[in-house]
Amino acid sequence: MELKTKYQYTYFIHPYVIDERKYDKYILKLVKNKRCKLKIFEREKDINIYKYFLPKARELLFWSFGLDRNKIKKLQEMDYDTKAIILSKYNCVTFEYILEKNIQGKLGENNGIFFDLNKVEIICFSTGVCFIILKAIIENSNDFQDILDFNYKFKDINSEIYKMNKYENIRIQSDKFNNSEDITKFIKDITGKSTGSKEFNIDNQSFLVYAYTCIDGEYWKSEHDFEKYSNEFYKYTNIKPSTYNIDFSKEYERNNGIISSWNYTKFGISKMGSVLITSGIQADNYTKLPYEYENEYLYTYILILYKKLMLKKINALFSKVQNFRNVKNQFIQFTQKVWIQDVTDDELGNKLMDMWSRTLRIDDIYAKAKNKYDIMYKDYNIEKTRKTNKWIMVLLILSLILNIINFSKLLG
Repeated sequence: MELKTKYQYTYFIHPYVIDERKYDKYILKLVKNKRCKLKIFEREKDINIYKYFLPKARELLFWSFGLDRNKIKKLQEMDYDTKAIILSKYNCVTFEYILEKNIQGKLGENNGIFFDLNKVEIICFSTGVCFIILKAIIENSNDFQDILDFNYKFKDINSEIYKMNKYENIRIQSDKFNNSEDITKFIKDITGKSTGSKEFNIDNQSFLVYAYTCIDGEYWKSEHDFEKYSNEFYKYTNIKPSTYNIDFSKEYERNNGIISSWNYTKFGISKMGSVLITSGIQADNYTKLPYEYENEYLYTYILILYKKLMLKKINALFSKVQNFRNVKNQFIQFTQKVWIQDVTDDELGNKLMDMWSRTLRIDDIYAKAKNKYDIMYKDYNIEKTRKTNKWIMVLLILSLILNIINFSKLLG
């Protein structure tokens, strides 16, 4: 069904894991990269983010909120090594990657899907869990089906699936990249040999999709109008192509990740990502809301993804642990600093977090980690008690021997 758009963008999120023991060296690599600019969050400039997040969440995600401008200036003036050491101690740091422009123009025939990548961020947590996020905007098209096809195909651009299918109708708006292989190489250059993703069973072949589309108001003038596009919305939510056949039902909407926060907005949530579709009949839907969605709510989504990936890492470490004390400390710190902390008082933010967490089954993953922790903690204490009793027995025997020797000397 034909559907025209007024405004759109898609963030593609690539998770990866750096060896925690080499994290400071990885931060040094980014600091030395002339195209990586440390992202500084300031109260005045980023007031909406500051007000949205509660203090503990701000402390976790945005270290620079806690520093005045003089301290930030001193940090920026430091040598690479000192700066990297300091940054590696913060819970989370974000870099903006400055893309190089050239005058290549468009590549390929006019029948492809042209797009531009105009924003890249690298978000790193001190635990080694990191994310690259790429913002893409489709060029020279306002067809909703092009968004569906583009999101579906681009999400696998970094995988073997993409190489096998060779999606010929994706063309690069190449003022930054010449072709899809350049994007894959760019990602590998940033992540390096991040073997942790495979070790902790984290899928980094396909991008997670975080997308926004404002539909032309002529197509969505009333709430009833949206029912005509329910199948398209299902495809958008589940990152399916425009040719995908689906019979959307109200039962699906009731039982799955769909939120209608207010009139003319629909949030769709799946394991593959999170999308928001709105109607241009309201001005906020192509002015204020898309800005909030790619700032406050995007960083909230990153935090939810971090919870999931960190829990998967902890579960994997519990399964093969040789040093229980080290993993125990990681689990306790994660629980205290991240798991039990409230993130925001924003009503929609909390509603989205609940839906994201439920869809990604984060509570189940945490319960699995907690169960492993309880079992191993009990075994650890039993073994610790056994070793302690053994040493007590040795000391008692030594004490008895000394007493006998001293007693013999007294008799002599």
